[in-house]
Amino acid sequence: MSAKRGISTTAIILIIVAGIMLFTCPKAVQHEDEMSEVLSAVWHDKCNDMTKDASGAASWLGNALGGILGESMIPAIVKSNLEVKDYFLVSLGYWHSGEDRNLITIGAFNHVFCLASKERIASELNMQ
Repeated sequence: MSAKRGISTTAIILIIVAGIMLFTCPKAVQHEDEMSEVLSAVWHDKCNDMTKDASGAASWLGNALGGILGESMIPAIVKSNLEVKDYFLVSLGYWHSGEDRNLITIGAFNHVFCLASKERIASELNMQ
């Protein structure tokens, strides 16, 4: 009798977790926001590295232009290269680069997890 009770308790817990996952599955916009944040961080790091060698006005101008261009271009780049598939309980974000399609984000429990580090993304974009 206790084995049946254990199975029914486990089944109830799994149904509750699946219900929570169903209602907290992130949408495509959340995947785009996460990737935009990561790409912005990579972009700003690269701009800071480039302007460390410059001095005075050149450094300030490089940071200003890099920030303006990065903030306006990055969301467009992400929107055109990121494909999000919704599987009800989880959502997966795929990055398209040429013929390649790589899993880059996983969304579950109202949070998007990026699978690539800033260093890997920078090397993939030839920014190292």
